[in-house]
Amino acid sequence: MRRALAVITTVGALAVGGSAYASQATGKSAQQNTRTPAAQTSQVTGTLTNFDSASNTMTLSTLNGEETFTIGPTAMLHQGRKVLMTSDLANLTGHNATVRYAESAGQRMVDTVDVSRRGSSSKSAATSGTAKKQPAPAVAQKSGGN
Repeated sequence: MRRALAVITTVGALAVGGSAYASQATGKSAQQNTRTPAAQTSQVTGTLTNFDSASNTMTLSTLNGEETFTIGPTAMLHQGRKVLMTSDLANLTGHNATVRYAESAGQRMVDTVDVSRRGSSSKSAATSGTAKKQPAPAVAQKSGGN
């Protein structure tokens, strides 16, 4: 009987403790839900047309026209696997780039920039319609009268 009472008491204590823990966890998530939502990120792809080192801004030519982005200190810049410095963007004008950014108070702050290895102007021409090399004609040997 004492053993059964001890088991029931232990189970009851665990149940009360578990429900108290659950209510604390629920209270925390309710607080998290009342926070202001983080700025939503967007993505755009275009051709890098300008980088201004004085204002740390870059301009992309997109289907929607020229779009300007501010590069903050936490922005990550890449060209393939290579990590870029902000100053490298000045030498990459004409390259295709994909920019992920968050817009806040009318300013587009860059999260990441992925620059292509080649710009659109340096792609090689298609070879599917070009003529193939023809084998050289066989030269007939002249027989000499020696």
